[in-house]
Amino acid sequence: MRHPGLLVRLLLGTLLLAAPAMLNRQPLLYEDIFAYLRGPAVLLAQAGGPRFQNAWSRMGPPASETAAAAPAPVAPPVAAPPAATPAEKAERHIEAGRSIYWGSLAYLGWFAGGFWGLVVLQAALVAWLLDLLLLRLLRLGPGWYAGALSGLTLATPLPLYIAYVMPDLFAALGILGAGLLLGFWGALRQGERLALLLLTAFAAMAHASHLLTLAALLALGTGAALLGRLPAPRRAPLLGLAACVAAGVAGEVAFGQAVTLALGQAPLRLPHLAGHLIEMGPGLDLLRAECGAAPAPFALCAYLDRLPVDWVSFLFDSDPARGVFGAADAATKRLISAEQTRFALAALAHDPWGTATGLLRDGLEQVVTFATPDVIYTPKRLDFFAHYFPASLAEAAPFTLLQTHPWIASAQAALSYLSTALALAVTGLALARPGPAGRDPAWAGLATLAWVVLAGLVVNGVVCGVLASPYGRFQARVIWLLPLVAIALVGLRLRASARRPVAALGAA
Repeated sequence: MRHPGLLVRLLLGTLLLAAPAMLNRQPLLYEDIFAYLRGPAVLLAQAGGPRFQNAWSRMGPPASETAAAAPAPVAPPVAAPPAATPAEKAERHIEAGRSIYWGSLAYLGWFAGGFWGLVVLQAALVAWLLDLLLLRLLRLGPGWYAGALSGLTLATPLPLYIAYVMPDLFAALGILGAGLLLGFWGALRQGERLALLLLTAFAAMAHASHLLTLAALLALGTGAALLGRLPAPRRAPLLGLAACVAAGVAGEVAFGQAVTLALGQAPLRLPHLAGHLIEMGPGLDLLRAECGAAPAPFALCAYLDRLPVDWVSFLFDSDPARGVFGAADAATKRLISAEQTRFALAALAHDPWGTATGLLRDGLEQVVTFATPDVIYTPKRLDFFAHYFPASLAEAAPFTLLQTHPWIASAQAALSYLSTALALAVTGLALARPGPAGRDPAWAGLATLAWVVLAGLVVNGVVCGVLASPYGRFQARVIWLLPLVAIALVGLRLRASARRPVAALGAA
């Protein structure tokens, strides 16, 4: 039987993967969308003038909503945090780590139908990668392709991240792209290699955590090649992956330079690690021990009376009575950001064991934490959408399927944990005992892909758990790769087992 053509398969796959977002009646929103889109929006407005101003290029709510009283001072000799004036709170800044490359893609998606263009593109990319792996490289047949699409849609967080207006999906696409390049370089056609290289490079440019994960996979892949554990050829795919990592680094540098030229100041990097260390304990202990000195050793000393707080509140709470970084004026924000590395090293020196073990514990906890409660909007988030997002998005947000039927998110999370546990068991058994499938020409490439995915899941969790804090969204964005690998391994094993009796009968 002749298989449906590639375009037909991709169309059907895209529709199936995008269907949950369409049933939800709106793509999934998140507060950070504003930070990502305002980069390209502000630069375009700066270059093109008032006709390019819109809701995304506005730097904040009206001045009347940002006025704040000065918070109460702490005991001398620590200076009180400066009062944030409306002008300072509305100061134009663009955050580092909020990729202008993905932001530009999302901005185009907004113009192409209110982010639906972005959802369709993300669904199409996943559909193509599944087609490439299951049909082109493993030759498992259209039934496996359809089954994988259905299983991943029903039992993993994948459809949430296709629907999310965030760069999270590209964390998984970068890991999958790296695995396909390292495992199947020799089997890939020239156009497929180029497409995978471009996709993986874009993933590296979409977020700093993606770049760190791919850099770690490059280091692990280099070590595996030196030990002869990668299928031949080895040098070409490693050089290709290195080029993707270099593109991510170059993209970060170019973005910083462009923002500095356009706005006269460098992008502002959020102090995730400082907030994590304070929430975890060693950072707070350091401040309590050191902030009595004159002059105060850290800008954070002015906020000691408000600590401890969780890292999300530390970064984003703008209440002048409770907030820390989120409530600071523009100049103080930059001081806190600039001192983050010094603060982290001081915390490590102050409590080496507590800091090291705490970061390791949180990194490993993140590996196994992938619930997605933030797909349900709280009143505070809906208020944020109302202030910062276009009215068409904010007004529809409370009435989407997920918001009116929150049990769907709970069921999806339960299925995700179940499918992940099953996939881990299947993957471990298949890699340990490949059986007749070990003689299949595609087995070496698939085994390499499986190990890259396993390593990528661990690295992604450790990077996010250490630099930020354990947060379900960070790992849920990549965990669907494990069931995909399990499906591919099972398919190859079943095909090898089906061929074995036929071969034996022929020999008899």
